[in-house]
Amino acid sequence: MAAVEALGPLHAVLLSRGGSADSLGVAGERLLATVPVTFTTTGAADRLGGTAVGLRPWYHLTLARPDGGCLKVTATASRSDGRDGREEGKTEGGIGAVIGFVLTGPDVPTIYVGGDAAPSLDIASEVADRFGPVELAVLGDACPVPPDRPPMPTALRTARAAEILGARTVIPVHPEAWELCATAPGTQRAALAHHGLEDRLLLLVPGTPTTL
Repeated sequence: MAAVEALGPLHAVLLSRGGSADSLGVAGERLLATVPVTFTTTGAADRLGGTAVGLRPWYHLTLARPDGGCLKVTATASRSDGRDGREEGKTEGGIGAVIGFVLTGPDVPTIYVGGDAAPSLDIASEVADRFGPVELAVLGDACPVPPDRPPMPTALRTARAAEILGARTVIPVHPEAWELCATAPGTQRAALAHHGLEDRLLLLVPGTPTTL
């Protein structure tokens, strides 16, 4: 727990999916019990109970910030398999429903957290229409899975989603999966460069705090 304790007080958690061991696990559920509020899918909130709050796509709640301001948390549609679509409740590949989040508020940069899913271009367009441009986009970048059909490479999908969102900074998640699929850091950088966005890529180092 040392790494978790080093984070300091957690005021809220955004949980894009809570139905599988790799996204939460026993230790994660114990941690959530200590957090004032966890925003997640409606199904995960029902299962977790406690302070978990389920949000349907495009519903929102407002939080009081420690500095006295407020933060609006809006749930967005997302998909767990990388395909375009808007169904929050549909299970794909056994990993459960997935949602994303947009964070907005006075004196707060607009942040889009795409959730644990390869970006959907349809959903990125809808987020851009409602909230764009965004200051920061945290985009899923693991390999899209169903092996029975050729998926769009996630590096190109992430780059195109970032372009649609007008994101000034792009943080791809799941970098640990890059060695297992075609999306290596150089591939991601090249894909963003193809859209003129190479300077917007920010790669986080696990366990190392980064100030934006």
